[in-house]
Amino acid sequence: MELVLTPDQIRSRYNLNYIVAEILYNRGIFTSKSIEEYLYADFNDLYSPFDIPGVIEVSEIIKESAYFGDKIVIYSDYDVDGITSAAILYKAILKKAKKANVSIYVSNRFVDGYGLSIGAIDKMAEEGTDLLITLDCGISNHEEIEYAKNKGIKVCVIDHHESSNPPNVPFVDLKASQGDYPFRELCGAGVTYKVAQALLEDPFYEMVDLVAVATVADVVDLIGENRILVKAGLDKIRSGNANPGLQELINIRQINCEDFQSYHIGFQIGPLINAIGRMSSAAEAVELFLTDNPTRRKQIAHKLDQINLLRQEKQASALNRALTEIDPTANVIMYQDERIEAGIVGLVAGDLKEKFNKPVIVIGGGGKGSCRSVNPLNIYMLLEECSEYFEQYGGHAMAAGLSIKEGVFDELYEKIQELTEGIEYEPIIPDMDIELKDITWDLIEGIERMAPFGKGNPKPKFKTKNCELSSISVTRDGKHLRFRARDESIDWDIQAIGFQMSDKEDLCKQGKVNLIYQPDINEWRGQKSLQLLMRDIEKAG
Repeated sequence: MELVLTPDQIRSRYNLNYIVAEILYNRGIFTSKSIEEYLYADFNDLYSPFDIPGVIEVSEIIKESAYFGDKIVIYSDYDVDGITSAAILYKAILKKAKKANVSIYVSNRFVDGYGLSIGAIDKMAEEGTDLLITLDCGISNHEEIEYAKNKGIKVCVIDHHESSNPPNVPFVDLKASQGDYPFRELCGAGVTYKVAQALLEDPFYEMVDLVAVATVADVVDLIGENRILVKAGLDKIRSGNANPGLQELINIRQINCEDFQSYHIGFQIGPLINAIGRMSSAAEAVELFLTDNPTRRKQIAHKLDQINLLRQEKQASALNRALTEIDPTANVIMYQDERIEAGIVGLVAGDLKEKFNKPVIVIGGGGKGSCRSVNPLNIYMLLEECSEYFEQYGGHAMAAGLSIKEGVFDELYEKIQELTEGIEYEPIIPDMDIELKDITWDLIEGIERMAPFGKGNPKPKFKTKNCELSSISVTRDGKHLRFRARDESIDWDIQAIGFQMSDKEDLCKQGKVNLIYQPDINEWRGQKSLQLLMRDIEKAG
């Protein structure tokens, strides 16, 4: 059994800020092996793709079909994970066999729904498809896969979703197969990338930046191989060698490549790619990553940006309406609005969950709804207890989708509030309590050594008690809160900003408060200064 290091040993051995050493220890990263993997693991430390169950069989089927000129159709989901998966496998197949007869079918949210669709299979059969490869979907599509087989189409599934009953076709899905592969949390593009590496018998480094984008955007845990892949992808982007289509998106968002972080994927690049699948067909997003035509890349990137602006407007409008109509004191926040489009409901639910730290159910046009939850409430099990109100539903503990029966919203509302009576939701929990004197450039640099951040490796949050605030103001748009803070440990002020926290203005003016925040850097006209990025504000004492 490997020796557990103390925080002080971690600090001195790895030259880390003492607060960062304490955080790693508290997160269970406290042996030499786990610390070195966390801080130093790189692309060469990835496991062999040939160790994944099904990879050899599936890659051989693809290789054989590509060499013999069979008509291959890649069928992918319409989100970032599916879009990048399609680009990765398409590129790999043509790299293996330049004359391969391969095309891509990106599912359409409004035509095909989620997963493999019968309508799409009919089109493929009419076009003489020999091999269908599903990406980021398919592991649960038993009926559709049997339908395709009956049409004479061979099927392979490459997916990353849970299934205790996978279909009777060759498949690669770490969460649906037995085996000794050490890491099971790859996103769809990560699994596809492994198949592509096996197909090519090559690391296929040229596509790792798209894997990184998918890994962050699909909100899988940034640990193990996911962390390595994101690190490698970010390095490729920062070196100026990003996929040309991805580079166009970076340009259009005016992001400096040298400063590119996982944050930019989660909040800028990912939403750009996702937007087109939410509003229309996502086929052009795949084309963006594959076309050799610079003019076409610029056209598509501009289109994605415009669609994303429209998505933002619709999302903001729906959120503002919701904020005036919901009851924020409810056990589960619920809102129904026929004007919310199917591609937006999940985003509005997510916004409300983040604002109130409570489970949320939002139902839009056609009775289509989306749910987001907070521990300890398992939202899927809650829906199961209310199944008589739904045409259909599905999902998992923290997120789910549903289709509600007509005219039952009020009844459903009452039942859900009754079922969740007395439940206490997990608060925002800081990593450590510190004083404001601890917010230094050395701490910022230490935190950056913990990057990339995301689910499973969140950016550290801290709590400082009994702070005095000054210069309290709300931004002109009425959304955000600004102020300056100090505690007994310092005799100067630190600037702070709380996005979407204007409702905390009165609390801030009533006396001392406790602040929960992330240390951040504010850059203005070439000058950098420390600031606090607020996550919560509580009354002191």
